Amino acid sequence: MKDRKRLILIILLLLALAVGLVFFLLSRCERKEAEDTQPPSVPAGLAINTVSPFELKLAWSPSRDNTVVVEYRVYQGKAMLESVTQPSAYYSGLTPSGTYCFTVSALDAAGNESGKSEEVCTKRAAPRPPPPPPPAPVVIAKKPAPPTAPWLKAKAVAQTQIELTWTASKSELGIAEYKVYKAGSMLTSVKGASATSRGLSPGTTYCYTVTAVDKSETESAPSNEACATTPAAADSSPTVPTGLKAEAVSAAEIKLAWNPSTDDKEVTGYNVYHRGALLKTARAVSEAHSRLTPDTRYCYTVTAFDAVGNESGMSNEACARTLTTRDTEPPGVPAGLTAMAATPTRVEMSWIGSTDNVGVEGYKVYRNDSYHKSVTATSMSTEESNLNIAICYRVSAFDASGNESGKSQQSCVTVKTVGEKGTVWAGGLNDYGQLGDGSTMSRNDLVQVSGLTHAVRIAAGGEHTLALKSDGTVWAWGRNLKGQLGNGNLKDSMAPVQVKGITDVVAIAAGWSHSAALKKDGTVWTWGRNYYGQLGSGTLSDSRVPVQVRGLTDVAAIAVGWYHTLAVKKDGSVWAWGWNLKGQLGDGSTDDSLRPVKVTDISDVVTVTAGQHHSVALKKDGSVWAWGWNDYGQIGNGTIQPDRYMPTEVKGVKGVSAIAAGGGHTAAVKKDGTVWTWGFNDYGQLGDGTTVAKSIPTKIAEISDAKGIAAGMNQTAALKSDGTLWVWGWNLKQRPEKPVPHRFSGLTGISEVAAGMYHIAALKEE
Repeated sequence: MKDRKRLILIILLLLALAVGLVFFLLSRCERKEAEDTQPPSVPAGLAINTVSPFELKLAWSPSRDNTVVVEYRVYQGKAMLESVTQPSAYYSGLTPSGTYCFTVSALDAAGNESGKSEEVCTKRAAPRPPPPPPPAPVVIAKKPAPPTAPWLKAKAVAQTQIELTWTASKSELGIAEYKVYKAGSMLTSVKGASATSRGLSPGTTYCYTVTAVDKSETESAPSNEACATTPAAADSSPTVPTGLKAEAVSAAEIKLAWNPSTDDKEVTGYNVYHRGALLKTARAVSEAHSRLTPDTRYCYTVTAFDAVGNESGMSNEACARTLTTRDTEPPGVPAGLTAMAATPTRVEMSWIGSTDNVGVEGYKVYRNDSYHKSVTATSMSTEESNLNIAICYRVSAFDASGNESGKSQQSCVTVKTVGEKGTVWAGGLNDYGQLGDGSTMSRNDLVQVSGLTHAVRIAAGGEHTLALKSDGTVWAWGRNLKGQLGNGNLKDSMAPVQVKGITDVVAIAAGWSHSAALKKDGTVWTWGRNYYGQLGSGTLSDSRVPVQVRGLTDVAAIAVGWYHTLAVKKDGSVWAWGWNLKGQLGDGSTDDSLRPVKVTDISDVVTVTAGQHHSVALKKDGSVWAWGWNDYGQIGNGTIQPDRYMPTEVKGVKGVSAIAAGGGHTAAVKKDGTVWTWGFNDYGQLGDGTTVAKSIPTKIAEISDAKGIAAGMNQTAALKSDGTLWVWGWNLKQRPEKPVPHRFSGLTGISEVAAGMYHIAALKEE
């Protein structure tokens, strides 16, 4: 019996051991099956496809794995860009000229990563225009109500400072910011319900309004207008000028100089007295007395005065005797004469001042080579009664001794034709209404801009267009995403709308998404996008209405690039502001500037033009100078790269009368009517029958007798003396693009042409 029990116990123990062994082997098997160490196969067939000028699509064949592929990793060089679950990916943010290389690997659920695919590269060229987008589906949704208008209060707290407070606005989406306006122009934007207006003048009344902006960028109606008057400041007389000196510089002129006076506010000017009688008023601390008698003694005193008329005591007396020999050297010939019909009966003229060994006394204006009148400034206006003939003007300079320079190059106008009924015509892409015909239909010919007459100047930007009317007002149409239309809102317009708050304009310019205007008084005003400081307002805030460029006066010409702005002063110097990564500001650096900086090493400039990221200047001697981006030879100095941070003379082209800069190319018209081009040429925009870039100017054999030139992103347009328009390069209708000039539409009587990104505008004399 005991042996039987022992046998049963042994059998049970053996069964237990067998069961344990089975469980052990099963667990080992499960663990072995869970451990996956085999990576997926390497992705194959990696290819790059272009989606748009700024975006690529990558695609490859799916990888295989013993379990399952869960993701793919996209690499650019050694850096991983992103991971995706499908065998394709998109890569955006590209520049027009750059090489991009990619590889791809696959991962399974266990984290095993395959090897990288074969590397595939692509070199990007300047972007071609995208196809028109499909019409967006109509979605009817309830639009949130705009924010409620704030209630504003203004209080003067100092002679130069006013505090503003207002009630908080309400919005369904929440308030993002408040915009503060002073006299209708935006002053600042703030998050809270208060702001301070600084830098004001004592004893002056200022009026403000405020609007609220919700998180969808919807702006409320303006608040009530609140005004406050800063306290007046006590004023005293300036100090007496000291150190007065008199020096005879010729037989007919004595120059005076003295030390500046001081005042508790500001010295406005100085009164110069000769023998106790007021001779003239000066704004600087120097003056000249001309038309004097040779070998004669003259004595002078000077006083200072402030803005309210307080005058200081007399300075010391200073005397000098004029020389016995007369000045026989004439001044230099005036340059850059421009005559424009401002109204049907008024002509406006301006020119660059001359220099003289003693001093320029004034200028003589000649009408059709007959003496017309003399002026002391470098500009004038004159009334004309004969409206049907071309009138040509020339200008000479004379000094105090009566020496007269040669006459300037003539500038002609036909008052009735240009000033009374100028119409604007446009063709090309029209996605945002930039053709101004009331539609968004692109055109292969020129169509008339709706409801616009009396136009005297035109300008074409990225996707918007400007026109200057004979009454000095500016009108705009097209895209308005950043306020580049200047009418106070961000709504695109398919027909001209008036730019707010600006008159007396004599010149206009348009860039990618900002605009500029030159007023008759020599000041420059800008509006639109300001991400790089291209408005010159000292801030980075966009503006939906014109704002004045700070610290810039006496301007004669302006130009606008993609993200930078240029100005030529009447003294022939060039000033620039905005984006400067490619050296397009010409100050020797790559630092952006919120305010105008002087372009180095260039003078005697007549006019300027601005391309995508490069700048070009025409000097009065007919030479052309360029600086900035040079990837395609658009600087014209015989090299392709590197960029140029200071002006460089363009090789092999002299006697130039007009210039234009496009996306990556440059064009010029010589005085003999020939057209020369250089730079980027993938679309045939150089017009020489090829698509090869040129780093020095190349003459276009197929066109002559040109009088005007314009350059867009990838197209060029020339205006011939017979009033016909000729274009080459990118073309809305032709594929491939036309690399030689061809006439654009049957329109005649064209007096001016402008080129935008992918559209062209023409001014027709009616």
